[in-house]
Amino acid sequence: MNIHRLPLPLPDHPAHGWCLYLSDRWDGECPQEQDELGFLVYADEASAYAALARELRLRLKYFEEGRWHGGSLETRWYPMPVLWFADGHLLDSTNSEQWPMGTFR
Repeated sequence: MNIHRLPLPLPDHPAHGWCLYLSDRWDGECPQEQDELGFLVYADEASAYAALARELRLRLKYFEEGRWHGGSLETRWYPMPVLWFADGHLLDSTNSEQWPMGTFR
């Protein structure tokens, strides 16, 4: 399956997309994937699930090759719809704002 990521939205034109989130008792619900440009935002739910499947396959491959260094093979990640703004921040479906770490280009 193809994974379609969204480009950074234009100013005054936020984009609807999907991010992979994790809910934990310390941080609440937080997006889990970032690169040097900020959050990884997928174009649709299917792309978010495909990215999650890719991550799980990679973890399993490392485990089977003996390169897994502990931790859970299961991610506990799930897709969540988001509104992505040109300055890089997200507004998720729980109305929580999320800001990327570091400088956004």
